[in-house]
Amino acid sequence: MTNFHTGRDSGPALDVEVTGFGESVLRFVPLTDAARDWFEDNVESESWQWLGRALVVDHRLAVDLLRGIDAAGLRFQEGQ
Repeated sequence: MTNFHTGRDSGPALDVEVTGFGESVLRFVPLTDAARDWFEDNVESESWQWLGRALVVDHRLAVDLLRGIDAAGLRFQEGQ
C-alpha cells in the first residue's frame, strides 16, 4: 500500500489500528476520541459493517479510507 503515517516512529499513541481480516477485507479500529469523531463525521457505514469496535471494509475501498485518515492527521499502523 501507499506510505502513510504508520505510527512506526516514536511519538503519540496510534489513533487507528488497521489489520487484515481474511484476504479481501481490512479492519479499522478507531482507538482515540479524535479517531472515533472522524469516523462518525466522515465515514458512511451501516451497522452490519461494524464488528465490535472495528469497521470492516472491502480492500478496494481501504486506500481511500487510509488517505482520509492520513489527511486528517490521524496516526495509524497497519498490522497483520
